[in-house]
Amino acid sequence: MKMRRRTLWRVPVYCVIASILSYYMTIALSFLYIDTDVSVDAEGAIETMINPVRSAVLEGALFLAVLMVGGFCFFQSMTKKEIAVSAAIMSAIYLVIGIWQIWITPPFPLWLAIIQVQNWISHLAFVLIRLPKASILPCTFLSCFALFLFVLFGKGSDETNNPEKIESKDTKYCFDGVEETVQKRIEAGWDTTTALFLWKPEGKET
Repeated sequence: MKMRRRTLWRVPVYCVIASILSYYMTIALSFLYIDTDVSVDAEGAIETMINPVRSAVLEGALFLAVLMVGGFCFFQSMTKKEIAVSAAIMSAIYLVIGIWQIWITPPFPLWLAIIQVQNWISHLAFVLIRLPKASILPCTFLSCFALFLFVLFGKGSDETNNPEKIESKDTKYCFDGVEETVQKRIEAGWDTTTALFLWKPEGKET
């Protein structure tokens, strides 16, 4: 099956939009993991306490929410190969950004924009970092490949190549004024391809 190039933008665009939305959701839901007791240190700075368990739960929930919404609502019409290529494009962008940040500290406005566009994979990185003996750098780079999880929701190539999946065998067809179904044609000995494509649907012109 030929890859539909017009679908390759979907994963990058979805990840950017979902990351920005999840960034603001994290801020809006910060009361769930930041303790309300606020203290002031000797220098007058305000200190707050982040509950690591509640924070990890929220980060994981937001990551799974973005994954499920994207998988079930936006990528089920794509094949696994199309999703993989589309995800590879965005993963490469995330890797370049991550490597670039190791050596260069961007100015604050750019740094904030980078945080927003990769916030979704940051949820996974924050969860992985809390695992025993986990280090920041491997977890950060591993999270860049989280986009390939969308492949699980894609269609196999056989589903798009199989004529029986293109149109229901119960679709009514009209030939010489007699209404029939594709299933009846198949039962009468016609091969599937002929039964699907030789006869015109009722009300349609050939």
